[in-house]
Amino acid sequence: MLKVFFLFIRFFKKLSSNPSATGALLQDSAAVVSGYLLGKSKIMLILFGIYYLGFTLGSVPYALFLALFAALFSIIPYIGNIIGGGVAVILSYIYAGSTPALIVVGVIILAQLLENYVFTPWIIGDQINLNPFMTVFGVILFSTLWGMVGAIISLPLIGVLKVIFEHTKGMEAYALLINKKQK
Repeated sequence: MLKVFFLFIRFFKKLSSNPSATGALLQDSAAVVSGYLLGKSKIMLILFGIYYLGFTLGSVPYALFLALFAALFSIIPYIGNIIGGGVAVILSYIYAGSTPALIVVGVIILAQLLENYVFTPWIIGDQINLNPFMTVFGVILFSTLWGMVGAIISLPLIGVLKVIFEHTKGMEAYALLINKKQK
């Protein structure tokens, strides 16, 4: 995998008139993408904790499995929580009845709100240095433009655009709008 990564770096350096600037741009972009994946992993762990705690307190059967399943599907913005939460609701209804199923619905809704409006702007915004407004705005914009795919790629795309703006003469003002930490 690393061999392919370095092959692409060499390829783009050869295309460029300034290989050192291109290398710095590509390394910064790779750091943004890996920061996004690290932040998304942290959010999934937090969601797993919320789901497991809520499901356990609500006496939902198979709480560990359902919490893990719902947290793993949260990698897909919006739709993933519906899929993971929907399966958890159906299984809890089948095995325990309507009260545990309603508890699962409540826990999923609470976790979804926390993820979208607190965890994603805070954790992922910190990881890739995006201000919270641009984080929420970017997810809404790209999901409106491109649907689920836009929601998935929105934050890494905005982070890479920020890096490109920082490395392009005359575009620094746009990077300033996206950047969390002002220079």
